[in-house]
Parts: sequence; C-alpha cells; structure tokens
Amino acid sequence: MKLLLHPKAKARYDQIISDPPHALLLVAPAGSGKKYLLAKLALDITNGVADRIITITPEEKKKTISVEQIRELKVKLKNKYNENRVILIPNAQLLGIEAQNTILKILEEPRPSTIFLLGVTNKLDVIETIQSRTQLWLLPEPTEQQIYEFYTNTPRVDLSKAIAIAGGRIGLLSAMLAEDSDNSLIGAIEDAKLVLRETTFDRLTRIDILSKKTIETSLLLEALLLISKAAMEGAAKANTRTLTSWYKRLNYVMEAKMLLSQNVNSKLVLTQLFIKL
Repeated sequence: MKLLLHPKAKARYDQIISDPPHALLLVAPAGSGKKYLLAKLALDITNGVADRIITITPEEKKKTISVEQIRELKVKLKNKYNENRVILIPNAQLLGIEAQNTILKILEEPRPSTIFLLGVTNKLDVIETIQSRTQLWLLPEPTEQQIYEFYTNTPRVDLSKAIAIAGGRIGLLSAMLAEDSDNSLIGAIEDAKLVLRETTFDRLTRIDILSKKTIETSLLLEALLLISKAAMEGAAKANTRTLTSWYKRLNYVMEAKMLLSQNVNSKLVLTQLFIKL
C-alpha cells in the first residue's frame, strides 16, 4: 500500500512506527483516507503480521459498535504478547456511549505491547476522557503539488476536476478518479447536488427521514460543504456574482455542522439549513 502524506504527516507517521504510543486518536474528515492510513500504520507497527491486528467494526446489519464487542476484546487482551499487537478501530465515532466507557477502562490500564489506533472525523466524536487517554493526531492534507506528482499517469483535466471537489482528501479523490459508485461520500455528493437544485419545500420533505439517520446526515453536510467550497472558489476565479451566495451557503453548512457536533436537535438544524440554502 502506497501512501500520499503531507511532509509533516509523513514525519509523524515515521515517529509513530519507531515509538508507538499506547493509544492514538487520528482526526481527519470524511474522505481523507484515514481507514486506509490506519490499516497501513497497523501493518507497519506489527511488521506486516496481520494476525496481530484486531479490527473492530460494527457487526453485520448493525450501525454501531456494541459494548459486547468491547467486552469480548477485553477478554482477548488478557492473553500476553511479547510482540506488538494493534487494536484498530478506524471509525471510533461508531462506538456507542456504553462501549466508549468500557474501552476507556481498558485505556486506563495499558496492556504491554498493545497499541490502540482509533480514527474519527471530529475529536468530539468520542468522550473527552478517551481524548485525554490518547495521543491526538490532526492529519494535514497533502499539497496540490504533491497530488499532481503522485497521480502522474492520470489525465490532468480529470485530476483537476476531482481536486476541485475533493481537495486534499485523498480517499475521496481516489474514489472519484476510479469512479467508485459504492463510495458513501460520492453518493452523498450526488444527493447534495440534488438538494441544492430542489425547492425549499422539497428539501423540507426530506427532514423527517434524514434527521433519524445520523451517519447519512453527517455525510450530506460534508458533501454540501465540499460542493459549496468548490463552487465558491470557482466563482472567485471567474469573478462571477455567485461568489457571495456560495460564500453564504458555505457558512450556513459550517454552522449546521457545528450545531450537530454540539448535539443540537438535528431536525431543527436541518430545517434552518434547508430554508437558508
């Protein structure tokens, strides 16, 4: 697996491999490729021995990681290891509150040679006490120049179009170039384009269903943010009158994301946003 990392991120990556922390909390937005990055990091820490990596994701047909899964992990960790083993939770925001409290107890009593790698889109996705028990890594995006140098075999026109939306979010960028229709954020971008074209009435009819789907709501707002930012930058370059309206949309979306992170009622947040859009 080949990684594309900002120089500062590469330096931090190498430092983690040489001296792994007891627990790491990687914070990076949706589409940044953090799942891929953490998987590669886990392999490097274990010297390529996949059997020493325990990956925790929601069970089949479940949307969250249950407390029972963490309790099972606790039992497994009673076995002693002489070499590094990694507990990989690439989407730690899917840990339920009870599961978070249980994993906190494990983090408070470090096991020898056991490294926890957790990934979230926002550090507030996990409780403050987990944040305090982990090393925080805010992932910087690679530069545009790095991206062009990395994708030398990709037509520049196609790459430029993908960068306009994805920016330095390498996971999303790669999925767009590969035309991966199964990518959840790409799907959210298509939904966001539809929302922006709809009348206010049609948008509001979505709210009852959408407000009950936390993950889908989060992805939709992320997609709206990416589209608004790209459109605003495009308007600025072309010096068109739409610059102001896209600037306002971007701020409305950012405000909505902030309110949801503070656990404000999602139906209220979406209603306000969809009226303003």
